[in-house]
Amino acid sequence: MGLTLGDGFKDTNRAGTTQTVTVETKRFDDWWSEKNKPHIDFIKIDTEGAELMILQGAQEFITLVKPILLIEIVSKNLEPYAYNQYDILNHLEIIGYILVTISGTKIDQQNIDKNMKIFEEFLAFPNNENN
Repeated sequence: MGLTLGDGFKDTNRAGTTQTVTVETKRFDDWWSEKNKPHIDFIKIDTEGAELMILQGAQEFITLVKPILLIEIVSKNLEPYAYNQYDILNHLEIIGYILVTISGTKIDQQNIDKNMKIFEEFLAFPNNENN
């Protein structure tokens, strides 16, 4: 898959002059299975807009292991992708997670935009109310 050097899978126009390089990539679920499904308590996802792709590629791991997630969500990084912050939030809810700010405010459809103006990183926890 091609990556934009200094950026990510897609050019967000945030890294200045870019150069595309080709690197091997692997879905997290595939890597996890190859490594005999280790238990991992915490994952940071800071992929310059590809966060939903990462969540989708790690869905088996996340739903079985239920790690805490630290996720960067930045509007400018999401612009080149065919999804937005609401899609990320919906996906987290579907897999049984709640999203909160670093200060602990629960994120929902009504307050995500306001909080994205203050925060770039959010925590996602398994929603114990659904378990």
